[in-house]
Amino acid sequence: MFTMRKLRDYIEKFEDELQPVDMAKKELLEAKRRLLETMSALDYAKATVSYHQARIDRLTAYLEMQEHIASRKQVDNQPKV
Repeated sequence: MFTMRKLRDYIEKFEDELQPVDMAKKELLEAKRRLLETMSALDYAKATVSYHQARIDRLTAYLEMQEHIASRKQVDNQPKV
């Protein structure tokens, strides 16, 4: 009699006996998945770097402008001789 248990055992045995080609295909598929995940992480990291670089540039320019304005005020406030 062919029971569900025997069928399950047969399937498990078959899966355990994967041929090298099947194993290579399975590993290749996993490698492609990991590559896609890593590429997504890389896209995110690049966007984050761009964001922080733009933020640093903006803040640096703002502080330089404020320093320039402050130095002009000091020059303008000096007594004229």
